[in-house]
Amino acid sequence: MHTTLSTKPGRHDHPPQPGPEQAPERPQPRPRRVGPIDRLALHMGVALIK
Repeated sequence: MHTTLSTKPGRHDHPPQPGPEQAPERPQPRPRRVGPIDRLALHMGVALIK
């Protein structure tokens, strides 16, 4: 039993997105900074794996 359901034209956004003229401007997110302790832990973990 193969039933194909048709969709209305223009109904392909899930969930619907606002058009470019309606989209609010969002500032670009700043990249996260890695602290010195986190950086040291990462290097030590990589060194232990090698």
